[in-house]
Amino acid sequence: MVVNNTSKGHALSSSLSPDGADWVRNFDRWRATGATMGVYEWYVPAASDASMADIPFIVGDAALDDLRLYRARGVKYMFYEAFNGEKTQNYPLRWPLYYVAATGMENPDRSATDLLRPACEKLFGPAGPAMLEFYMGIARAYNTSTARGSNWALPDPKVVFNAKVLDALNGALQEAERQASNGDPMERKRMNDVRHCWNSAEAAITGKTQQVQYEIIAEGLGSFYISEQEVNAAAIRELVGIADNLQVGIVHDDGTVTAMEP
Repeated sequence: MVVNNTSKGHALSSSLSPDGADWVRNFDRWRATGATMGVYEWYVPAASDASMADIPFIVGDAALDDLRLYRARGVKYMFYEAFNGEKTQNYPLRWPLYYVAATGMENPDRSATDLLRPACEKLFGPAGPAMLEFYMGIARAYNTSTARGSNWALPDPKVVFNAKVLDALNGALQEAERQASNGDPMERKRMNDVRHCWNSAEAAITGKTQQVQYEIIAEGLGSFYISEQEVNAAAIRELVGIADNLQVGIVHDDGTVTAMEP
C-alpha cells in the first residue's frame, strides 16, 4: 500500500503539483519489485484541522486523472479514508468528493461533470444544473490554485477561495436557489441544507461573522434554516411550502405561540 501524500487538489500529472512527478517515479520503483500495488488516498481534511470540517474539499477531475494513472500502472486496490473528524451536517458540501471517487473507481474514463450531473439532477431537480456548476466550481478552485498542501495540511483556503472564486460560487448558488423555488419540498430542503453549510464555510474562509441562522422544523421534512434578516411569515411560507391558509408562528421556550405577521 502506497500513500498518495502529494499536493491535495491537484492531479499527480498536473503541472501545478510540486511533487506529483517525483511521487510517480517513486511509485514506479515500488512497482518494479513485482509487488501487488494498492494506493491510500487521504479524504479526511478535518482530521488534523478542525476548521476544515466547515470548508468544502472537492477535487473533481483530479481524482479521476489519478485513478486512470493508477489503472495504467496495474494498481489492484484503492483505499479512501473518509469521515474522520468530519461533521455529518456538512455532508451537503462534502458528498461530491466521495461520490466522484466511488463512481470513478468503476469507470475513471468519464469526467467529474458527467458523474455528478445525474446526481445533482436527482437531488436538486430544477436547481441541478446550477448546483453542478457550484460543486464543479469548488473543484476547479482546488485544481487550478497555486496554493500547495498535502495530507494533514491542505492548501490555504483563503488562497484557494479568493474573492473571484467566492463571487462565482455565490452566483451559482444564488441561481440554484432561484431554480429550487420551482422544485418539490424535499429538493428545496436539500438546497437549503447547502445554503446553511455554505454560510458556515464562507465565514470560516473569510473570517467574517456568520449571520444568525434560525432553525425551522417542518414535519416530514426536517430542519430548514433562514437568516435573521429574512425571518417573516412570507419568507417561511415560500421556503418550506406552507399554504396561505395555515398560521405561521414562533414557539417560545415556555410553550406559548406568537403569530407572525404576513
